[in-house]
Amino acid sequence: MLRQILIVAFVATVLCGTQTQSVHAMRAELKRPGIAIPTTGAEGQPDATVAAMNKVLQSQEKQFAGGHFINARTVLHFNGETKTINALLDELSKIEGAVLRVRFSKESGSIGSPYIDKAKQPKICDCAIDHNGWGDPHELTITIYRRGDNIDLDDLIFPEFRGRAGRT
Repeated sequence: MLRQILIVAFVATVLCGTQTQSVHAMRAELKRPGIAIPTTGAEGQPDATVAAMNKVLQSQEKQFAGGHFINARTVLHFNGETKTINALLDELSKIEGAVLRVRFSKESGSIGSPYIDKAKQPKICDCAIDHNGWGDPHELTITIYRRGDNIDLDDLIFPEFRGRAGRT
């Protein structure tokens, strides 16, 4: 009986314990702003809300300071001070179905990533936008960095935000 238990334990160890799994992930530094756009429907059409958000982000390419992605998670960094942040908030708030989360940080905004060449780090930025295409692809988290003189809180303009309809 003990011999059978030892044989089963050995086989289980060989099959489960020594077998390695590889994880495949895509990651890269971004040269221009963009987020992952999931497809919807049987025909695999690009999600219209996320495509519109992507278009707004790309319209601020001149202010793009850098970014990176790993799989469907993207982090984008922008400069351009209060003017750029106001433009992003205004345009993104007009997109039907977009969910914007705005955070403030007392830290200095800096671009740091394991996927960006160390010689290019750290770079200063005014805001960061985080998007997860596998989570809620309609949601963007915008972090506004307050340290430094680039952002004047008195000049930030928050557009009208509409809440979500309650669940029934």
